[in-house]
Amino acid sequence: MNKKNAYVLVPTILVLGALSTLFILQNMSFNQQLRARAHLIEMAKIDKIQMIVSTQVYKHNATKFNFDEAKVTIMDKQIKIYLGKRIYQRELLVK
Repeated sequence: MNKKNAYVLVPTILVLGALSTLFILQNMSFNQQLRARAHLIEMAKIDKIQMIVSTQVYKHNATKFNFDEAKVTIMDKQIKIYLGKRIYQRELLVK
């Protein structure tokens, strides 16, 4: 009877370990990209609100606005944007 040694087990475990590590690293990279894109989208919303509010203040001299998700108040040429649980402060773009 011929006995065969288990030479396949160690390389298989090493390859599966390497593939698992690569999968975890790829997942971490993907999550970081998603967070960065979400941050960029949120900053674009804030910039858009800042531009719209600045023109509305110039046209109508109003101090409080409500947008889809945001509440905006104007105080001393500063814009306070309440978006969700966060508060952003920007300057008016017009004098």
